[in-house]
Amino acid sequence: MSTYYLWRSVVDFLNEGLIAVDDKNHITYLNNRAAELLGARKEGIVGRNVEGFLAIPAILQSVPGTEPQLGSPQEKTAGDTLLRRADGTMRDVSYRLISPAPAHEGPEACVIILRDTTETHRHAEEVRKAQRIESLSRLARGIAHDLNNVLTAVLGNVSLAKSLVGADSELAEIMTDAEQAADDAKQLSRGLMLFSQGASAPPVTGRLGEVVKESASFATRGSNVRCRFAVPESVWDVSAAVDEVAHVIRNLVMNAVEAMEHGGVVEVSVENVTLSSAGSAEREGSFVSVSVRDTGGGIPRAYLSKIFDPYFTTKDGSVGLGLTIAQSIVRNSSGFIDVDSRPGEGTAVTVYFPARVAAECADRPAGSPGALAHKRILFMDDEPYIREVVGRMLTRLGCSPTFAQDGDEAVHLYRKAMETGHPFDATILDLTVPGGMGGREAVARLQEMDQEVRALVSSGYPNDPVMEDPGAYGFKGIITKPYAFEDLSVVLYSLLGSPDS
Repeated sequence: MSTYYLWRSVVDFLNEGLIAVDDKNHITYLNNRAAELLGARKEGIVGRNVEGFLAIPAILQSVPGTEPQLGSPQEKTAGDTLLRRADGTMRDVSYRLISPAPAHEGPEACVIILRDTTETHRHAEEVRKAQRIESLSRLARGIAHDLNNVLTAVLGNVSLAKSLVGADSELAEIMTDAEQAADDAKQLSRGLMLFSQGASAPPVTGRLGEVVKESASFATRGSNVRCRFAVPESVWDVSAAVDEVAHVIRNLVMNAVEAMEHGGVVEVSVENVTLSSAGSAEREGSFVSVSVRDTGGGIPRAYLSKIFDPYFTTKDGSVGLGLTIAQSIVRNSSGFIDVDSRPGEGTAVTVYFPARVAAECADRPAGSPGALAHKRILFMDDEPYIREVVGRMLTRLGCSPTFAQDGDEAVHLYRKAMETGHPFDATILDLTVPGGMGGREAVARLQEMDQEVRALVSSGYPNDPVMEDPGAYGFKGIITKPYAFEDLSVVLYSLLGSPDS
């Protein structure tokens, strides 16, 4: 066997693709691996111009007329390019152009060695994408935290002012509108948290029927669409945060409004349902379903599987995150969403929230007007405007507030109060203090001097481990930013308002 044919028999079993071309750039030979890369049989490739498969015409222009040189094969150039397979699909490849071996007894002017790098490039791109998403997540989380601080001041002041005026006054109505707008901004902040980190507010007993009506009605304001409700008097409470449920309903109704360009009626219904196993554990048990049905144009079947994908949208000027965030909220509540849509007949979206068991649904006892009177509260937060608004709210509740800007000052004030015989009844500690001691370390210090310390942790990071399990860190409860006057009063009454406190 000649050296030439021995060479061919060996290279046919290489893991890299090898293509030999003549001085006209026509393929004279390719090994098995190259045929796999090109996606065709060898006999269908030999004789064809290599430029039909590889996007390296500028490089190949230097090949014609090249005379094989005596000596060892020489690498002419190398790089990365695209390979077009016989079926038209593209693959990423790295290549090396090598002058042929001496005395090869063939017309080859160049040998191209190929390695498929598609998966390597795809993995690298996924890593880069993950890094970009992580950077965006950190940015979104930081923005959400700062926004929660600002909204605590806005929502706190508005709700406090609302408590000072008559419920039937025009000013109260204006403040209610402002409060709703602040709540929308609160949902935006929570949406950033959900999308970037999967954060969720702690579950609370939900007045679902009331929440659904308020949220749906708000979403249709200023439009030519109205809601028709079918909400029974007895709706089970759900294991989901009320404000997050409101966000989901508003989002679904706003989508329905946009689908009904010529106006009409959106049907909103609530129902207590018990589902048996349907092949999925998440779809078994007691639920409260909320259905939003429109009479718009419907969703094309090709889009149904994509409507919850991030950034997927068919609307100009929309970022396509609304349904993604809604689904995150529902899933974090251990619920699920069903969509039924037919082109020309409208769309029905049904959300299933797990129902709370009877023992969990007990009404929260109402505090007497003077339950918090004269209670000494130590409040720590690094933001002056938050200390100011919370100070107003505490004073309105009849409490006597003292303020600290970081953990060190809070520990000092707490120790001083104990030494003078005027201890604090409760302490509210901000979890994160840039450049200073935060609530987690501060409560540990307070427990060293007072094992009975009654401390609440406050933060705009709802998914922090401390917020998810405050008792494990020495706290008696949480209050998530942003919060309103009523939220603060409820949390403090739960901590201090019982007769034996």
